[in-house]
Amino acid sequence: MTTHMSLQMRHEFQDLSKLGEALEFPVARLWKSGDKCRSPNGDLLGGCYEESYLALKIKPPSKSIPEAIELIRIAFAKIPVELLPIINDPTLRKILYCTIESGGEELRLPEIKVLFDLGIELGFD
Repeated sequence: MTTHMSLQMRHEFQDLSKLGEALEFPVARLWKSGDKCRSPNGDLLGGCYEESYLALKIKPPSKSIPEAIELIRIAFAKIPVELLPIINDPTLRKILYCTIESGGEELRLPEIKVLFDLGIELGFD
């Protein structure tokens, strides 16, 4: 099975760059509300972003969603105290987005509880 996963966060105005650094996953995309819109290559697209966005690549060795959830749980446990107001902000939308190209996955209640406790939604493609 081939699965690609990213942890995506959106906020109306908060700068999410320090959060991206603290979580220690590779940054796929990052911008602040009000920044000029750019393509993944950096080309200007016109307009400005209306919200801040952070996408982190999640690459567990087995490429399984339960293993990705465990890596995220560990990373969230290490977030510095000064960033807790950002990560716990109820207006910060957090999504573990998974693209499954073949096969399937099974999530058990413990993994679902971790996502629930961290306030992370689950998205599939």
